[in-house]
Amino acid sequence: MMCTPEVRPKNLTLGVFFMVKYDEEFKRGVVDAYFAGEGSYASIAKIFWILSKTNMKKRVNTSKQSGKNGLIR
Repeated sequence: MMCTPEVRPKNLTLGVFFMVKYDEEFKRGVVDAYFAGEGSYASIAKIFWILSKTNMKKRVNTSKQSGKNGLIR
């Protein structure tokens, strides 16, 4: 008798993601680098080892709307 193989993965550790919280000084450095014209969202994200350029966009937009105080938790 032929049975279908089990398709569910046994090890699910690859599906875990880690949320990194950056301190205020780091966020200001990233935003200042963008406003100084040091590169695009993607290039600055690579320089600062930020995995998502979407996070860069959020920080820059928050800084534009609320000033530097918008980056404080």
